Amino acid sequence: MEKNESSDPLQKGNIIVTDTNPLLDDPEIIDSMRTGINANNLLVIPWTVMLELDKNKSTPGIGHEAREAVRRIRKAQKELKPNIIIEDNLYFTSSSLSKEESDHRIIATVAYISKQTRKGDKRGNYFGYQKIKFLTNDEILQSLSEHVFRADSRVSVEPLLKNRVKEIKEKSFTKIKLGENDKAELVKGKIFLSLKVKSRLKENEIVLFTSDFDASGKPAALKNHFLGIRKGDKLKIVRPDIKIYNEIGALNNGKTNWPQVAAIDLLLDPSIRVVFLQGGAGTGKTLLALAAGLEAKKRGWCKKIVIIRLPVPVDSKYITGLLPGGIEQKLAPWLLPIMDSLAVLCPGKNKMPDKSYEESNFYLLQQHGIFIQPFDYVKGISYKDDFVIVDEAQDLNQRQTKQIITRAGADTKMVFVGDLDQISEDYRHINRHNSGLPYAISRLAGEPMVGVVKFDDVVRGPLAALAERKL
Repeated sequence: MEKNESSDPLQKGNIIVTDTNPLLDDPEIIDSMRTGINANNLLVIPWTVMLELDKNKSTPGIGHEAREAVRRIRKAQKELKPNIIIEDNLYFTSSSLSKEESDHRIIATVAYISKQTRKGDKRGNYFGYQKIKFLTNDEILQSLSEHVFRADSRVSVEPLLKNRVKEIKEKSFTKIKLGENDKAELVKGKIFLSLKVKSRLKENEIVLFTSDFDASGKPAALKNHFLGIRKGDKLKIVRPDIKIYNEIGALNNGKTNWPQVAAIDLLLDPSIRVVFLQGGAGTGKTLLALAAGLEAKKRGWCKKIVIIRLPVPVDSKYITGLLPGGIEQKLAPWLLPIMDSLAVLCPGKNKMPDKSYEESNFYLLQQHGIFIQPFDYVKGISYKDDFVIVDEAQDLNQRQTKQIITRAGADTKMVFVGDLDQISEDYRHINRHNSGLPYAISRLAGEPMVGVVKFDDVVRGPLAALAERKL
């Protein structure tokens, strides 16, 4: 254990003990935990956490964060009066705790610190501190720790609250009923209607019009529908028959899929630079994103399509670094949804019969100007004249989402596709409250160059729809 040369014992703050996942989620938190509200806090890094950082320093997707966390810890240790300790002592308060389990050893570290604060040893590192805050995003570890320290008033167990996103109940599009004056405007061929009342609609927010006439002002069945998207003080008309690449429309078993109608318009709108498509499995998000990329390339709006994906499997033990072969073989399992969508959009394209499955797929992608990029290679890149699709965006943390968006150069459009109900489990413990997808939506929605669509209609099939709704 390293000697702490912190501030006067009479002015001590809290002891902050951190689990590994807050550091992997955002290494910069090391500085704010030490200096945040109370600059006299003492940050304690359990020995086990240091070992886990070392273990993950080469892990795809989180290796950079692990190395950055270690760098910041080392920098803090070299300060004149470091308020940081790497603690290697353990105190097992219960026979239920195993010395072989990493989480249990971290709990034992917190228990040792609590024991030291009770001893009253003025020579000890922890003398004068009254409160211990253990930070972890691991809900199981939270429960275990709360049980172990249920009688210890010194210890509180908390998730990392920085930039947590409050979950908002999903709502359908706002409905607006149109009248005769609106009909007259549409008959004239107008594609914008004025906002006649003070509106709380955000920029690019979607509304569902109801009327007894269609988007051209022609008489139609009662409660005919079409969409509007707020553009300044007007509402842009979006027809339900809007099409994208190869005449792909927004129909689901003969019914109009309104989120898809909205998505197609936002994806084709050159003034929108980033689109977030969030929703359940089988709602057509990836298909529409890829179709928009192909359409943009066809119209000359971009030079190439770049697909970024964080290779996080359902079980974090199976990572790309352990798979055989070159990048084609390593990324092949994560390309299947892309290849499925490409087969729908370009059914006539043939693969290479004399090549392996992986090589044939990559050849087909290159034919369409599509390039696959693992997230690990994003750092340092600038995207210019590109159409960038970020697939499975729910698995990105907030820092990673920012890293991608800040790479956008001139004439680049980005589409983030994700499903918060399918966040993969790994060492970072990403959840609905700290995922980069809802974080970016909450911060950017309403900006003129940002579009957001939330999907609910499953188009994959009746069984998929049943599972999405009931399971």
